[in-house]
Amino acid sequence: MRNIKYILVNESYSETAVRAIRNSHVSEFRHSHIISAAGLSRPELISVLLLARKQWPEAPILGVSEIDPSASHAPVRANPEMNALRREMSDLP
Repeated sequence: MRNIKYILVNESYSETAVRAIRNSHVSEFRHSHIISAAGLSRPELISVLLLARKQWPEAPILGVSEIDPSASHAPVRANPEMNALRREMSDLP
């Protein structure tokens, strides 16, 4: 089984951003599972994320847009849309 430290949501549909994260100086981001939100409705995305959460319960869920792969001090900056998504997930049974 893969050692996954982060579940990432590619909400920007940018392959350039995904490659930058995988090649990041922050080695933990290399151990991530990336889910593309392309073509998924919000309920479908939440369903996919809940399945990933069951497989990797300790892995935080982050949006690709929240990560600055070039930053070494504070590479993660939360955004309101991803916060709302995480809040919706936490409200589910």
